[in-house]
Amino acid sequence: MSNERHVDKLLSIFDLTITEALRLPEALSIRVMFIYDRAENVRKFLILNDKIPKHTRDKVKLWLEENIDAYHIAHGLKSNQLNADNLQISL
Repeated sequence: MSNERHVDKLLSIFDLTITEALRLPEALSIRVMFIYDRAENVRKFLILNDKIPKHTRDKVKLWLEENIDAYHIAHGLKSNQLNADNLQISL
């Protein structure tokens, strides 16, 4: 019998630090909400900081959509931090 788990629904809020991954001139630290629902086929990232320019928020959101999946958020994110430049989820 397998110990593999599957996530059907997930809501997570975490802090993202990103610089080099988006070639930004300085480090950006933002709070992100991730919403996932397997049955409804929903996988959405929301940037929870409206003081960041829309263009930058859009770049971050696109990077998250291309590089992070529900499994990483559900099983590897314990301290609620993600360093995008290292692509390592803090344990």
